[in-house]
Amino acid sequence: MKKGQIPIFFEADKHLNAAGRMLYTEAVQRDKIDLLPHDVYEHVNSCAECSAEILMLVELMEEEPIDANEQHPFFNNPNSDYFVSGNLADIDALLEQIKADAVQIPLYENLIKEQLTASYRSSSTGIQILSPQNEHLYQDEVTFTFAEPTSSPSTLIVRNHQGQVYKAKIPANTLHHTIDFQSAEKFPTGVYYWQMIDRSRNRMVGKFYVFTS
Repeated sequence: MKKGQIPIFFEADKHLNAAGRMLYTEAVQRDKIDLLPHDVYEHVNSCAECSAEILMLVELMEEEPIDANEQHPFFNNPNSDYFVSGNLADIDALLEQIKADAVQIPLYENLIKEQLTASYRSSSTGIQILSPQNEHLYQDEVTFTFAEPTSSPSTLIVRNHQGQVYKAKIPANTLHHTIDFQSAEKFPTGVYYWQMIDRSRNRMVGKFYVFTS
């Protein structure tokens, strides 16, 4: 198991978040259990709730073929966006400082809150994104992971309080899309809001935090 870096795969209640559950599921599919982060591996071994959810995901995805040549953002890149180096206490303190200094965009904050309501969830169709997780901190890059390969093209837009910083066309049959933060000039430390819009004008929004040294 990988050690030495702290995974951002857990909710505040210490259970795996959606990204953590999906990573474990993909590890099972790809026979990469030995490459899982140590904390994720140990948690699933001891948590009946997360184990049951992962088993359900594995069963649901059994019919999805795995391309052995497809590059995975974690298993083919151990230094991927899933990690911010350091110990957990330092990371929490860093994230809280970034949040305190961040300039929020009220429109997006309201859209995110609306998206979390039961009425929105029941009426929303189309886009399902497992990561990035809202309120999480990323360094070097961030990977968007879809619940299943996209059925149609979509557009991804990322912005901060100064304006749009990234835009990309996401083709159909995409499962992962990675944004390289490239430089502190383009992606300075702070909060970033994203929206994904598909051909049917279905929309999903979220936010993440970036730390660039």
